[in-house]
Amino acid sequence: MNTQEEGSHNNIIFVPPSGEEKTGSSSSVFRQLGKSEAVISCLCYGLSSMSVTLMNKLIFSGEGKQFPISCIVVQNAISTLFLALCTLLGLLSSAKLSLKLLRRLLFPQLFSSLYLYSNAKAFEYLTIPVVTSLKALVPICTKLLERFLFGDVVSTLEYFSMILIFLSSAVTAHFDVSSTKGYFWTGVSIVSNVLWLASLRFFIGKARYSNIAKAMNGNILSFIVLTPFAWIQKEPQKIYSDWYQLSSLFKASFTFSGVAVTVIQISVFWVNATTSGATFSFVGNFIKVPTIIIGTIFFHEKLPFMAWVGVIMGILSGFLFSLSKYLQVPILMRTSSSNFNLDTHSPSPSSTKTERSS
Repeated sequence: MNTQEEGSHNNIIFVPPSGEEKTGSSSSVFRQLGKSEAVISCLCYGLSSMSVTLMNKLIFSGEGKQFPISCIVVQNAISTLFLALCTLLGLLSSAKLSLKLLRRLLFPQLFSSLYLYSNAKAFEYLTIPVVTSLKALVPICTKLLERFLFGDVVSTLEYFSMILIFLSSAVTAHFDVSSTKGYFWTGVSIVSNVLWLASLRFFIGKARYSNIAKAMNGNILSFIVLTPFAWIQKEPQKIYSDWYQLSSLFKASFTFSGVAVTVIQISVFWVNATTSGATFSFVGNFIKVPTIIIGTIFFHEKLPFMAWVGVIMGILSGFLFSLSKYLQVPILMRTSSSNFNLDTHSPSPSSTKTERSS
């Protein structure tokens, strides 16, 4: 990958003198196009994220609970094949295998595999509102872990939002006692998710690999790690013998979930390329609201009144945490958008050049 200048001056639109209105008009058009692309990317991410959550609930709370590991393996396989096909067609140039990257991702992918499995088990026992609100603990715990491991700065507003999120989770868990197993697996999911993100930072560090390359190699590792466990549980044999007895709805959602996982991966790269991390955090919290509403209506889920209070507290606390992160981002980064390129890894604000991918 060629090095590319990414100085902050590239994001500043030059206002020409009166004799250069045409150039200024052209720059304004490109700026508007950039904003439109950011909106479209956020919309794509929101729709795909909701689809994945709803499909996972449908799969892992229904017939898919008989073979949860195999369902995850299929999702990884479809995503890997899609990225490989895009590479063969020349649509992507960096979705390639890298032994060095595979070694770096090995330990993080162990946590990732545990996260995927425990998340599937959580959906087997708990409702979408509960699981979605409890997941607000992930960025909080990640921020605290990075504070102690890497010395990251935590603002007063962030600490306040953290306290609110912990309280909301306690209220939800106290008044919704539908399944102790569900809360256990949700706890495992949260811890493994936090360790996955922290280990990515530790093992990948400042090494500049493209997001597509990390997705491709990570999918392959997850496939390699989870497939033996699926065979040990005799899940492929169950799928083969029970396939004709499974409902058409499950078969369709089983297949579509793999496509949705691929779409959400691509859209995550797109959002990060066209907006800031703070905007991505805002979108992630915003889509919890329609996800909970649609999930509640579609699955006819019921919660005690006080459990709903805890869920709403969790959503509002998540917005507050996102706001605290948004306020820490320079105004220039919040109002401008970079050129969209899936093959590149967006640099940190302090960097002036992207490094070469290995």
